[in-house]
Amino acid sequence: MKKFIIFLILVIFFLTFFSCKITKKEILKVGVISNYPPFSYKENDKFVGFNIDFLNLLLKKLNYEGELIETEPFNFDPLLKNEVRIMIGGYPIKYKYINDLSLSQPYFDLSYYLISRTSYPIDSIDSLQDKRVILPLYTIAEELVKNVKNLEKIPYKNFNEAINSLENDEVDAILIEKVTLDINKVDENKFFIAKVYDNGLTIVLRDEDNDLRYKINGAISEIIKGKDYKKLILKWFEEER
Repeated sequence: MKKFIIFLILVIFFLTFFSCKITKKEILKVGVISNYPPFSYKENDKFVGFNIDFLNLLLKKLNYEGELIETEPFNFDPLLKNEVRIMIGGYPIKYKYINDLSLSQPYFDLSYYLISRTSYPIDSIDSLQDKRVILPLYTIAEELVKNVKNLEKIPYKNFNEAINSLENDEVDAILIEKVTLDINKVDENKFFIAKVYDNGLTIVLRDEDNDLRYKINGAISEIIKGKDYKKLILKWFEEER
């Protein structure tokens, strides 16, 4: 009986030991920008933001433990010197990156859309000449329309006010981010929607890190289709309603 008990104890010990060893997660060092709200910033010395919540979903999917390291925007030395393995922040997919870097697929849509009335559809930035347009000031939207002649820019305040102004013929169009469309309903019988700018946020890796990029792309594809991703959009951008 004693031998059996000793044997049982040894079995439990080894099972526990190897179980802990197998489930121990690999550390993934991540470079994070700390001054890019609401995507990533510091609050009480802790990283918070949409990117951080998304990163947690990604790490869980990939079975990694994350170690967050503060990095400067568009300074990729920590990545090239192996101080971090990936970088996340305000990195658009459309940007001239150096040759030693590669990108994941976009995990956040930065596209801009024009909303106009179906009775008077507007499908391009060039068509905004001599028009009245509601748009968020000091954003990419202003950069998109900077060469449009005789454009009357009206500051965006909230979606309901903007869509009511459009419906009442007070303006000709609304130029708005994709995320705002994601959290607001647009009656497509009344309004015409056209994409006029295509971009997205990406994760930056070393060019040689093909296996990790492949895994990250697969995880991103799964995450952005799920309920948790939609919850993150609402959590960080619902104020755009």
